[in-house]
Amino acid sequence: MMKYEIRAVAAAVISAFIFQPSALLAADKFKTEKKKELQRVVEELNHKRSEIEKYRKEERSLQRDLVKIEDKRDRSKDRLRQIRRDLGGAQGRIGELRQKVDALQTAFGGWKEVLADGLQSFDRMDRLDSPYYGSDALWDQALVRASLLGQARYLESLQGMRASTERAEQDMRRRESRLKSSSAKESEESKRQDQALQEKRSNLQSTQALRDQALGRVRELEESAQALNSLLASLEKRPRRGGPKVSPPVARHSLAWPVDGRLVVGFGRQEIKELNTWVIRQGIQIESPSGAAVRAVAAGRVVYVGPFRRYGRIVIVDHGSGFFSIYGYLDSTARSKGEDVDVRDLVGFAGPTEEAGPQASGRAVTYFEVRQNGTALDPLAWLEKR
Repeated sequence: MMKYEIRAVAAAVISAFIFQPSALLAADKFKTEKKKELQRVVEELNHKRSEIEKYRKEERSLQRDLVKIEDKRDRSKDRLRQIRRDLGGAQGRIGELRQKVDALQTAFGGWKEVLADGLQSFDRMDRLDSPYYGSDALWDQALVRASLLGQARYLESLQGMRASTERAEQDMRRRESRLKSSSAKESEESKRQDQALQEKRSNLQSTQALRDQALGRVRELEESAQALNSLLASLEKRPRRGGPKVSPPVARHSLAWPVDGRLVVGFGRQEIKELNTWVIRQGIQIESPSGAAVRAVAAGRVVYVGPFRRYGRIVIVDHGSGFFSIYGYLDSTARSKGEDVDVRDLVGFAGPTEEAGPQASGRAVTYFEVRQNGTALDPLAWLEKR
């Protein structure tokens, strides 16, 4: 398809020169301009290839950063899981110690009552019994006293066990507090790692998108370079003729607008910020309702009708003296090659087209260009002022 389009446009341009002798005289200038255009394309192509390599290096760097962040995030999550397990164990141990303290408190209270009752009984026994009883009575008294002393020592041990258990519970509660603090800090760190990972993935996607855009631009430039090389090769085969320089056959700001609409892309050198590069616009783009009539800006003869590269369907009109108008991104055409047209005669219809690029976004956009002896001119200098 590309070879067919190149041959078609080359044939159209050559036929235009043959049809108009004055244009043929300016062939050398046309070739010079095309060579300059080819040089600009090659320079931008080399720049874009360097830019693609930069994006690829940045992509590799971002991927390495992603691996590091993912590893750090995974370690953080592992630590958080371990802290939570330790915290659960500490809280379980606190519950066990609290139960033990309660049991010791209950036991201490019970044995305290038993000891108090025993002491009261022993006191009554000591006051009521006669010291002149036999050895059996003395023996019973000794046994009671020993039992009471044993109960007192047991109460003391219960009190010590309760105190040590309470201290263990307090230690465990301090550990619980530290674990909760560590858990909160680790949770915050895990959130930061997740956020950093998300931002890094977003940066990677943006870099990949820019790389893909640059690759698309490289393909366009390569096609443009191929088309210009083919066109120049075709022109080199044409016989050389000399002649005087011919001025445009129309006055400035005298041409009718090709379509009723709003200017959306101007002529000349323009920056594409998202790709960090500059492009040379050979024509303008006009937004209009879908299906709007596209009309000839002046009288002339149609020298080409058909598709051409990324300009979609186009119509080229020769107005004489090497002056041409080009209408692109047409949804359909209304003329055939060789037809004469007058000013405001219909040449086609505007319609949504993918060739118009992202600035169209589904709207009807018409591409318009004017050339004098092969040199692209700013259409706004020749169209009627608005």
